[in-house]
Amino acid sequence: MNRPNICITIQDIQRFIGILLFTGYHSLPQERMYWSNDSDISIPIIRDTMTQLQFRNLKYNIHLADNTKIDIHDRFYKVRPYINILNNKFQQFGIFKHHLSIDEQMIPYRGRHSCKMFIKEKPIRFGYKSWILASSDGYVFSFDIYQGKRENKYEYGLGGNVIIKLLKALQKPNYHKIYFDNFFTSFKLLSYLKQMGYFATGTVRDNRIEHCPVKSIKVVAKKERGYYDYRFEKLNEIFVVRWNDNSVVTVASTCHTISLLSNVSRYSKKISSKIKIPKPNMVTAYNKHMGGVDLCDNLISTYRIKIRGKKWWWPIFTNFIDVALVNSWKIWKFVNRDDKKSLLAFRREVTNYLLRSQ
Repeated sequence: MNRPNICITIQDIQRFIGILLFTGYHSLPQERMYWSNDSDISIPIIRDTMTQLQFRNLKYNIHLADNTKIDIHDRFYKVRPYINILNNKFQQFGIFKHHLSIDEQMIPYRGRHSCKMFIKEKPIRFGYKSWILASSDGYVFSFDIYQGKRENKYEYGLGGNVIIKLLKALQKPNYHKIYFDNFFTSFKLLSYLKQMGYFATGTVRDNRIEHCPVKSIKVVAKKERGYYDYRFEKLNEIFVVRWNDNSVVTVASTCHTISLLSNVSRYSKKISSKIKIPKPNMVTAYNKHMGGVDLCDNLISTYRIKIRGKKWWWPIFTNFIDVALVNSWKIWKFVNRDDKKSLLAFRREVTNYLLRSQ
């Protein structure tokens, strides 16, 4: 805390987090409105939980790190203990999913910070970039926040080094299959992961498959839809397939092959009806298991915490409260398989418990 004489209990922190979670599904334009007595916006449960002054004091004074222990090499030292605690909690039951995906997540932020990024094609264009290791159904196991390029040269490229860092959380590499997109994938990375015992699959850019010279994108694009070309690199046992669909897709893998081929429906303008085209198994597996981080993002964005703060780390703090809530719901569903409780119902139940903490 900023003020050593302020008195805060565990129950106060629980109620504070409860109010934050409440704003995810009950949104008002301004923070002060949650304590209003006006009949059209009155929320008695918030007024009964804590006063507006108590909430503001707690919000103003809360800290996630000891300012006397500054790491000048870590731009996120103010949230580093928070990140470490959450990563440990997310992995407390082990990495209990077989199919894992690695991707980036954008945390919305429009203030000033040296690590704030702009990515034009993303739904959230301004904010912090977070690297996420998640299951194919959206459970987050590990994450870190991108601090900008810190080295002159990465041995496996920036994306490759991110993959290697996040995979350190896996104690038994051969128990899992990892999926990632073409930002991360390279032949050199796949070779290294194969040597380390990881099963990896990813889309790959044209200039990164030098040891598996499949037909060029221009040649494959001129073929009929469903056409594919493939190569197998025997030394490192890496399989590469290039498949023509709506666009040409290239996938590389250390564990999947093109068989068994499946058939998918596509609309043909030539005959004005749907046709069946072959689809390699590698592409099918990638499409099925890659979207875990996007799924988690969609769940977070549905009920994202609305309270804003002036501190640069506040969006990181609230974003991973939402991530923790989604993870808790995933575990609930995993344990209570017959219970169809929705994320909203689960969030409301947790929120009401926290708001009534005594």
